[in-house]
Amino acid sequence: MAESSDKKIDKVPIALSFGISSGDGASSSRKRKFNISNQGGDVVGDKIFSESEKCEKEILHELSQDLIKLKEGKRDLDLKLVQALNMYPSSKLLKEWKKSYEEACIMYDIPFVVRDSSLMEIRTEIGKEKKNEIDKEKEMEKGKQKEIDNVKTVVEGIPAESHRRKRLYLGSLKNQCLESVQDKGKRIQEVTDELETPLIQWEVNDFSKPTEIESMVANWIFSFEGNKSDVVFETNDGFQSTRFMMESLIPESEAFYNVIDTWALLNYEERLKTKNSPRRFFCTTEIIPGEIFKENSDQEKNNALFWNNFVEFLERNGQIEDLKKFDLVFFPVVSSVHYFLICFNLKEGKTQVIDNSAVDVSFSAKYGNIPIALRKVFVNVLKQLDDERVKKLNRGKPKREKMSWRTLSNKVDCAVFMMIHMETYMGQDVKDWYCGLANEGSTQKSQLLNLRHKYVGRMLLSDLNIKKNLVIQGMGKFAEYPVQKQKEILEYAKTMIYNRFNQFTDL
Repeated sequence: MAESSDKKIDKVPIALSFGISSGDGASSSRKRKFNISNQGGDVVGDKIFSESEKCEKEILHELSQDLIKLKEGKRDLDLKLVQALNMYPSSKLLKEWKKSYEEACIMYDIPFVVRDSSLMEIRTEIGKEKKNEIDKEKEMEKGKQKEIDNVKTVVEGIPAESHRRKRLYLGSLKNQCLESVQDKGKRIQEVTDELETPLIQWEVNDFSKPTEIESMVANWIFSFEGNKSDVVFETNDGFQSTRFMMESLIPESEAFYNVIDTWALLNYEERLKTKNSPRRFFCTTEIIPGEIFKENSDQEKNNALFWNNFVEFLERNGQIEDLKKFDLVFFPVVSSVHYFLICFNLKEGKTQVIDNSAVDVSFSAKYGNIPIALRKVFVNVLKQLDDERVKKLNRGKPKREKMSWRTLSNKVDCAVFMMIHMETYMGQDVKDWYCGLANEGSTQKSQLLNLRHKYVGRMLLSDLNIKKNLVIQGMGKFAEYPVQKQKEILEYAKTMIYNRFNQFTDL
């Protein structure tokens, strides 16, 4: 396991987010071998292309594709390094690695963009760099109309569940109306009463079998087709999720927390709700620096780290001036391979821990200093913004909520529980909260399996996803296979995906 200057780094965020070797210090510094070769051809002397004759255009196309992959790999590496430095700013190993990386960039004349800044800042830079690329993509697609037509074509081919497919299609159309009030991707204004409609609500609490459209998306993702590094979700500011990350929603698998960060698209959907609904804001796992949970850590430093991440995330979502209007602010937490939710109920002055685990242990044994440490840095933000609710929030004692659907034996669905908790909790008393899940048992297990498929479809078909056309094309091609062949592919793919996850987490 990679080590900081004085303490071992937690295995979970490193293994799941960066793929950095976990184990002892020696294993983290072991050398890796990389073989540079081209599929379908042998490396002979200076020849790196296959022996089959290729025209100049084909070779140039290959070179162009390799260049794209190189740029994407460099960008992903920069993001991972910045996130690692934010989580473990005192780690000597990471600083040494960064220095070596910088020297390598200088040697090969590669721009070095990683600074001691927040992950949000580098994402902003990447977003700017991608602006021209995005504009060209929109030009080639001839606007959103083509996208709508593609969705309509797919949906009209589905013979059953007409009301659900109309909701999907009409919801997509309604979201197009928002373009008239969208400031070039920077911020979507409040939806007017005329635009508010139940058609754009997905009603994920319908726990019947996944709809045809949802199954098509999930089957494509879980088919093991394409490359694991293929980007299947991307926003205008550069946030990405790959096929590999989305594959982690396959049943009986622990989802990567990149999936939870993608689920923050709920912030977009919140703007489509009625004005009578409580104002909610959803954060990502990357906002919380791991440093703040260390014993005897510098509180001022913790405040500064959290302030940078949180405020920049608010600005990216166009919400910085609206923080005082929020009633509920949600923070997803990953600790010891377990997900749980911390909700700051600003209206009631409550710090709530929402966790699917019903294991009967003491609060301190289960959560340590996490709720208190997170509240300290969040309270500092409220103080800086002169929010009067800070006094009431600071007085309350963190409480672990006890929902009837909590579990004792389920060890793999905590991320899915977190997602439905984020979506359905509105600040009410827990006794009045019904998220739609049955108590632990076979029915609940079936519901959670359905939600994994539904959530894949919901995220990848979101209007925030600039890769949505790619998703529609991919699931359409997979759906063209005969039903029996689809079943055979999915059965084989399940084993391959599980094997790939095991190899990844063993690093």
